[in-house]
Order: sequence, then C-alpha cells, then structure tokens
Amino acid sequence: MQRSILGITWKDKISNNQLKEKITTKSIEKEARKLKWQWAGHVSRMDGERWTRKITEWTPRYLKRSRGRKTKRWRDELSKKAGNGWPTLARDRTMWRQVTKVSVEQ
Repeated sequence: MQRSILGITWKDKISNNQLKEKITTKSIEKEARKLKWQWAGHVSRMDGERWTRKITEWTPRYLKRSRGRKTKRWRDELSKKAGNGWPTLARDRTMWRQVTKVSVEQ
C-alpha cells in the first residue's frame, strides 16, 4: 500500500527497509493512546458541571458484565499507569504532557 501511494514499483528495486526509512509514519496504536491521554487531560480540566466530564466520570449503578469479563472502565488504564490521582495531575498541563509522553511510549 505504501509503495502504491509513493508510486514505487518493483522495477525501482527498493527494499522494505529503505522504504521504511523514506516513510516516517506513526504507529496507529501509539497515536490512539496519545489522543486518549490528551482527551483525559482535557476532560479533567473541565468544569465539574459539564456533561462531558459527568459522563466520563459516571459509573452505572448496577454495573454487570457478561460472565468471565472484568469490569474495566476507560479510566482504569489511566489510574493503572498514572495512579489514582491522575485527574489532579492532569490539571498541570506541562506535567500531564510528560506523563502522556511516557505512557504512550510504554
């Protein structure tokens, strides 16, 4: 796919390693994690009365999953990597950027 985007054919005799050097694409998984952490910081800095924050922090009263499945929430990964105090930590933007960078690289 990358070869066709760049217009490279087999006749050009460019190896996959050379192609990777030409293209500096980001990992989709890393990019998704980065956006998740950035969004978490953005939401935690919002006013407590905003719907976005209320919904993000909301836990259903009768939380029940199918058999054999853990009750894992969106913020559980954040708590696991940054600790339970991550919302307070996210209020400091420069600190949160560092935490985001480290967490995405793991």
